[in-house]
Amino acid sequence: MQLLVDGRNTLGECVLWCDRTQRALWTDIQRSVLYAHTPASGETQSWPMPERLCCFALTDDDQRLLLGLASGLAFFDFASGELTRICEVAPEQPGTRLNDGRCDRQGRFVFGMFNEASNPKEAIGCFYRLNADLSLERLPLPPAAIANSICFSPDGRTMYFTDSQDGAIRCCDYDPLTGAIGAQRVFVAADVVAGEPDGSVIDAQGGLWSARWGASKVVRFTPDGKVERVVALPVPQPSCPAFGGSALDTLFVTTARKDMSAARLDAAPQSGGLFMQQLDVRGLPESRFRLATLKIGLVGLGKIAVDQHIPAIRNNPQLELVAGCSPRSSVEGLDVYRSLDEMLQAHPEIEAVAICTPPQVRQAIAEEAIAAGRHVFLEKPPAATLGEGEALHALASAHGVTVLAGWHSRFAPGVEPAREWMAARSIAAIRIEWRENVRQWHPGQRWIFEPGGMGVFDPGINSLSILTRLLGGGVVVQGAELRVPSNCNEPIQAELRMQGGAGVPIEACFDFLQEGEQTWSIHVAAVNGETMALHMGGKVMEVDGKLVLDEPEREYPRMYEHFARLIAARQSDLDMSPLRAVADARLVGKHVTVEPFVE
Repeated sequence: MQLLVDGRNTLGECVLWCDRTQRALWTDIQRSVLYAHTPASGETQSWPMPERLCCFALTDDDQRLLLGLASGLAFFDFASGELTRICEVAPEQPGTRLNDGRCDRQGRFVFGMFNEASNPKEAIGCFYRLNADLSLERLPLPPAAIANSICFSPDGRTMYFTDSQDGAIRCCDYDPLTGAIGAQRVFVAADVVAGEPDGSVIDAQGGLWSARWGASKVVRFTPDGKVERVVALPVPQPSCPAFGGSALDTLFVTTARKDMSAARLDAAPQSGGLFMQQLDVRGLPESRFRLATLKIGLVGLGKIAVDQHIPAIRNNPQLELVAGCSPRSSVEGLDVYRSLDEMLQAHPEIEAVAICTPPQVRQAIAEEAIAAGRHVFLEKPPAATLGEGEALHALASAHGVTVLAGWHSRFAPGVEPAREWMAARSIAAIRIEWRENVRQWHPGQRWIFEPGGMGVFDPGINSLSILTRLLGGGVVVQGAELRVPSNCNEPIQAELRMQGGAGVPIEACFDFLQEGEQTWSIHVAAVNGETMALHMGGKVMEVDGKLVLDEPEREYPRMYEHFARLIAARQSDLDMSPLRAVADARLVGKHVTVEPFVE
């Protein structure tokens, strides 16, 4: 075989060919790096990963990979470099990690585990499948110490797998429609060919190509398990084969340098490289992970729906915006109905409803959607009162649907780094400044000053959602001053005195009459004198006055990703602690009448 990339990988693995971009991708597990090589240009690229990347799969989106990291599953976006976690895998077995994985012919990701204990390893690792709805399923297959060789026959009706420590390659019947596992049997016994079976790939004729770790070769087995040919390599530890090239007639093989002595490396200096050889056998295009599309209906087509919800849904390949409903508004290119019932009657395929109406009417709409068996995304605040929120949570639980409180500011890029910073320190004080111009941000929205519209708490509650996330719980409101225009029912300015855990004093100033650039900032002082601040609603983070983070705002896209994960996990997220702080401020606050508000 010919050396294509002298990568000197410690543990090169999981090579795949992307037929659309015409490049090979693979990982060095031990170095936590993803690689891509384009033969036509000779260019090799790399992306560091936050932990060991053990396997991965192509997806329908060429800019996105499904990653099998050591601890769990995630999506990786090539364009942004962003990694979106899906779930942990087997956290109850801390000595295991993910290992080999591949999509079945229907686009579901099947993978197995690796027991990292010293040899001989106990066979405790299971095989799993990530389904199109992101639900994780344990497969009824024998546990393995080192799961490997996962691949599927061309018709998808046979699954191959191995425990490398055991040495036998096994197979089982596999229903391509349902994914049901059938009869299991030995495909190739352990003593047929030298070397441990590592990664495998299936060609267009149904032959299985097995990388033989420790034996310097890749072996092709016919569909009935007989040795048909052997391809030799100049290195001892081939790990995974894949078919690629424009005609899918080139075999690519990753190799490893792991645990090789200096003398062995001197004898095989190309170990850890990516090799290739053209063959007279063609492979198959790599199966891609296919997300189930969550079909969404949008209720309320005002400014927040048009500016945030619609772009977030339409730019997410996992989501489909089917229709909307509004008594007056319309959106170009979207079927719009005048009521939720009318929309659901016309589009029974809608699975989830995002409610972007004023809070005063959300409960009735949400109850109707939940009773119809639809998942519900509630724009913040999730309800006009705490009682409404609690009732919706109980109703969703009774009907087995997901409900999400849309605290979008919690998904600002600086929130989680700020939370980690605070968790490592004793906090002395917190100060919030949340000021904006109501005429700019809520033009013509008179409902915001009607009972239940919340007034300045409509934006102010965003800061409270961040605050309660940073503190990991609610706050105690000790006092407040609410300034209410004489012609309104809701405050236009508010000042709050609160207390967090361990008695941390918190002050907040909310102002709807700010002119010029808005101020959305949270300042935190630590006991040791260090300071941290979030600005622009959490988009910008400073530590000791120095900029440490300034990232593009993706609050609503991240929130919709969270919504999809909740639905897949059959969970809800209806945290009411920000709304509780507002309710408490109304109870203990001093109400001051100020000059009338004129838009």
